[in-house]
Amino acid sequence: MTISGEGQVRAKLGNKYMTLTKKDGTQMKNFDSLPSAYLAIENQGVDEKNITTFHIYGGGFGHGVGMSQNGAQTMAKDGKSFEDILQFFYHGVRVCEADSVKE
Repeated sequence: MTISGEGQVRAKLGNKYMTLTKKDGTQMKNFDSLPSAYLAIENQGVDEKNITTFHIYGGGFGHGVGMSQNGAQTMAKDGKSFEDILQFFYHGVRVCEADSVKE
């Protein structure tokens, strides 16, 4: 199978039953497509049952600023508030009115 282009990579390698573990140890579930096509694939070889396995790893989420546009959209469609979404992608963030922040 040949997969080309970001959309195809994300769609073909995504699976709503898989769990993605982020670098900070948190996990993401229920994504029909990968949140990012920024990945590497290593062939792990063929086992005794003649099954080839691969190690797939990568990164991404919002061009390096910490938020996946597609992940945020999926969360919004699932009824999450903008505060829930921000707190999911930016751990420890406090959402408040700008004029309430003290220097």
